Amino acid sequence: MNITVEQKSTALHGILGTGIGIASGVMSKDPYQLPNLQILLLSLGVLFILYYVSQKLFKLREMSSEQMKYDAKWYLGNGAYPYIIFWIVTWILVYNI
Repeated sequence: MNITVEQKSTALHGILGTGIGIASGVMSKDPYQLPNLQILLLSLGVLFILYYVSQKLFKLREMSSEQMKYDAKWYLGNGAYPYIIFWIVTWILVYNI
């Protein structure tokens, strides 16, 4: 079974989004009690770093061609959206537990 770059990118961002969501939920509880704006900035910072890591990890710049461009639009669908969805759902679940 061959796993495509899109599937690898979506899986990586989903897993890390879940991890950051758990950390966000824990950090918004009593002992730490960080403001929600700081947690939002932390998650967006991780997403920003993850963009560059995934570019290097999957060698997307080298694989880009006329037929398939791995640009910002591709990254939104295969990286940013899964990350944000997994992060916000996990954060809400952990926050309410």
